[in-house]
Amino acid sequence: MEVKPPEGGDQYKWQWQKEIESFLQNSEDECDKPLYFLAIGRIEQVDAMRWAKSLLEQNEQLNGLGALKWQVVTDQLIELVSDKGANILVSKQDKRIIDDILEGLSLYGLKISPFKWSQFFDTRLPTLSLTHSQLNKGMPASTSKSPKLLADSGITQLNQHNFPRLDLEVFSNLLRPHHANS
Repeated sequence: MEVKPPEGGDQYKWQWQKEIESFLQNSEDECDKPLYFLAIGRIEQVDAMRWAKSLLEQNEQLNGLGALKWQVVTDQLIELVSDKGANILVSKQDKRIIDDILEGLSLYGLKISPFKWSQFFDTRLPTLSLTHSQLNKGMPASTSKSPKLLADSGITQLNQHNFPRLDLEVFSNLLRPHHANS
């Protein structure tokens, strides 16, 4: 197994080859057992597939090779301790250990929440704009009532704003730092 932290150096084929050779040299008496190599972190699947082909051809004892990104490992840990993993028995002690691992992984910027962005977009709410026309639905046709009467009836009066169009070129020029020499 070759593990790279989420922040740090990448995986390299020559390093994998040395790991495999070292293992085979140190376990000559166990050569009849199948060998599987796993790399975690800092690896692209395209590279792993390309390297796996040549490493499997070069090492007949090597039966398989796998490579995972840290987010995949993190997602599996999240599933173990979430409601989705309820059918997998995880002791309280193991759950605390996995929670600590997840907290550590979050320090590297990995997503440790089981929520997905797609869940936030799956909504049937109307789209709001700067004019907020959707918010005025349900307002009485006549707003001649006093603001106090509107507030007493639970209806908040909204002001319609006609914002001027924003000239992006002028706005971007205002954001550029002015140099004393110019």
